[in-house]
Amino acid sequence: MLSALVCNGAAANIEPSSYDAKSIGAGTTGMAYLDNPSALAINPANLVGIDRGGMSVNITPVFSVSRAPLAGPNSEVKSDLGFGPIPSLFGAVRVADRVVLGFGAYALGIFGAKYSNVENLYGEPGVTGDFEVTFVSGEAAVGVGIEVGPSLDLGVTLRVPFAWQNATIPAELGGAVIPVTATLGGAGWPGGRIGLT
Repeated sequence: MLSALVCNGAAANIEPSSYDAKSIGAGTTGMAYLDNPSALAINPANLVGIDRGGMSVNITPVFSVSRAPLAGPNSEVKSDLGFGPIPSLFGAVRVADRVVLGFGAYALGIFGAKYSNVENLYGEPGVTGDFEVTFVSGEAAVGVGIEVGPSLDLGVTLRVPFAWQNATIPAELGGAVIPVTATLGGAGWPGGRIGLT
């Protein structure tokens, strides 16, 4: 806690395996030992380690400040302080002696930045405007863990990716700069994951 208060800051990439406190504490690992419902996203074979059933809800808070060349080439504009909670929800239930079903919805990444009152926007002297973007990508998944033998577990997961983006950017229209908002999103092609333990 002291080092968090004293340090000047850090640069990092949020790993998509941060769905379990134990996994985060061990350096975002969990391929071999994670035996709770969040195993669905990392190694579905480990669902077999669940006795009867369980649920896991996690929110990883992320605070960020970004920099972008919004005032023209070779410029650097600092964003407002941003907050992006990375959520996940998992559940699993044992349906037979050797079979556990799992389900989940989880964010793979969240990015957002807001730049307020950017002066000389796009390198145009005297032009001021706001710029804001938010992006979320994630997956919804269902899977099964099967105990094949005393020391062999197999897991299979069907995953459906989704993404959403919202951006408000200043655009030139007949010499005036007006804010334009665009929102897009949707689901991708289903994919799979196979795990062995």
